Amino acid sequence: MPNPLIVAEIQALRLQLLHFASHQQNPAVQFHCLAVDSNLAEALERDDPMLREVLASSVEQLEKALRGAGGANESGDTPTSEHGTTPNPVAGVIRSIVVAFGG
Repeated sequence: MPNPLIVAEIQALRLQLLHFASHQQNPAVQFHCLAVDSNLAEALERDDPMLREVLASSVEQLEKALRGAGGANESGDTPTSEHGTTPNPVAGVIRSIVVAFGG
């Protein structure tokens, strides 16, 4: 099990992600949010390089779903709101996940 600081960070990320997912209408985005959440929950149980790869892949799929749902700006770097003008809260969550897991 990861150290308590990492556990707290993962739990905070999960809460932010689930809050974001609860406000989404696109089923693909909702699905990928839940997949990332599931992988984060598993990361609370074990620190495994293969799990990190699976988590990274699920984060990439979430980013693709956001872009496909109109949730990214023209450059494709930062997920934005449905109207394409303001950053989505999940953008910070995605960056935090990547940083936390050395991606």
